[in-house]
Order: sequence, then C-alpha cells, then structure tokens
Amino acid sequence: MMNYKNTSTSEHAWLFASYRDRWQGVIDRGSFGVGKHYAFLKEVQPGDPCVAYVYGEEVFTGWGRVTGGYYPDEIEKYRHRVKLEMKLVKNDVPLHSIRGRLQFVKNVPSLGRALQKGVLEIPVSDYQLIKEALEPPPMPTRLQPLMQEGHEKATRNGGIESHAEAEADLLELGNLLGFDTYITADDRNKEFRGKLLSKTATLQEMPEDCIPPGIKDTVRHIDVIWFQNKFPRYCIEVEHSTDITHGLLRLYRLKELKTSFMVVAPIGAQDKFEREVKKAPFDSIRDSFRFNSYDDLTRFLAVAREFVGEKQNFLG
Repeated sequence: MMNYKNTSTSEHAWLFASYRDRWQGVIDRGSFGVGKHYAFLKEVQPGDPCVAYVYGEEVFTGWGRVTGGYYPDEIEKYRHRVKLEMKLVKNDVPLHSIRGRLQFVKNVPSLGRALQKGVLEIPVSDYQLIKEALEPPPMPTRLQPLMQEGHEKATRNGGIESHAEAEADLLELGNLLGFDTYITADDRNKEFRGKLLSKTATLQEMPEDCIPPGIKDTVRHIDVIWFQNKFPRYCIEVEHSTDITHGLLRLYRLKELKTSFMVVAPIGAQDKFEREVKKAPFDSIRDSFRFNSYDDLTRFLAVAREFVGEKQNFLG
C-alpha cells in the first residue's frame, strides 16, 4: 500500500511517459529510466507525486510517487534512473478528456516533442486533477446487517418493473455516489412516479469536450451515463425487454473512450450476457463490461440511501 505525503506541500510533480508494454516492467523494477534526455531527472526528489502516461495511446494510466532521486545504472538499457512506485489503473483517462484543464499542456509549445523525453515536470495542481480522474469514487461500504437490510427492502418493494424505473434508480444511485448524471435524450421526457427523468439527472446537457466527434451521436443514446470531471466514467444500458446484444453493440462503439460499460437487466438476462461478451467483437474488451441485475441495483440503491442518511446524521 502506498503512503503519500501531503501533495499540497510538494513543489514539483512529474509526468513519466512510456509505451504500454513497458509500464509493468517499470512497476516490477520500481524505477524509471531514460536515455540521453535525463536533465530533468536530477531535479526529481523523493516524495514528489507523479503520473504515468502511455505513448501512442495518449492516455494517463497510473499515479504514484518518487521514492528515490537520480542515480545512474550501467546495467540497464536506460541508465539514467529514479526510483518510484506507481499504481496502474484499469480504466485509463484519455488526455483529450481533461486537456483543456491541464496547465502543463498550455505551457509546453510542442507537447509531443516534450513527451518524447520521457519525463516532464507538471504543476502539482495538474497531478491532483489527473489523479482524481484516475481514481474511482469511493463506494459506500457497509457491514453485513446493512446489506441484509437493503436486500429485505428490495424484496418488500417488489423489484423493478419498467425500463423507466431502472433508469430513475440508476440516476438516483449515481447522484448519491457523487457522479454527474445524464439520461439519454430519447428518454428525457419519460416519467417515473410523476417526475420527469430529466429532473432527476443532474446534467441537462451532455459534456462534449471529452467526447470524440465521431462517437458523440452514439454517446447521446446511451441510457444512463455517470460523469466524473466531465468524463463518462460509467456508460450504462438498461435492457428491460430488448435484445441484450443491441445494448452491447452500442457500448462497444465507445471502446475508444476507455471507460467502464455496464448492462443492467433482469437476472434472467445474465446467462445471455455471459455468452455474448465471450464472442467477437466484445471479447477484445471483455474486462470493460459488467452485468448487474435489477436486484443488484435495488439492493445497492437501498444501501447508498442508508449510507448517505447516516453520513448526514454523523457529519451534519
């Protein structure tokens, strides 16, 4: 487990850039090396925060801290090195999704040329922004009695009975978990319990600055999206009575977003989901897909409501 000093006291933060297939080696070795462009390495200090960047894919894939300053290593191919520990994440954050808010991008005349050196100093505020985008939001964790209570509430409520009800529950759950929530333009005027779904969503317009132009139209038709820092962290399709393959295909078209895809449906649809994601083209990004049943949704929503209520009672 990584322990970090308060980054607000750090004067420097660093971006380390390498190719995808080399990052795991960096983690295993506990150090990062460059060739002739090593001047910056001599300024890197233990405790400085840092982020991992992937050449070619233009994504951030991890965050961590420097554990040891510059040293030469004649054995290594890239002999100029610093020690670090880095936590790689499952869901990368594309540079374009937060580019407009990164100060270092504005400060560097030629970003591509700067990144070729393998190490780049960035503002600590940029590190914090990137780390926040990389980290999943904290999920409420409760002891078993509360989980059991949530299950009992789900049973008493009789389960989800319509597509609109599932969407309404997903919007409320996303709100409770701290996401910005969006409902597809197709269903904005649908009602559940006399309330328009658009009134439950916190976003009336979809943030578009992080969505590549070629897939914006597809994104608009995803049933529910949970955004974090304007990036679509979870894209969710509700399959109440339609073919589950249709929802998977729509999610698959968004694969370049490097986000998480969720299908929410009656429990009877799970077997087909498991069969379909093993087939092409879905198998190529199998780990990006997740199935949750209506019972899972109802139970977790009950737990989230309870957690938020207790949080307010405890913290005021």
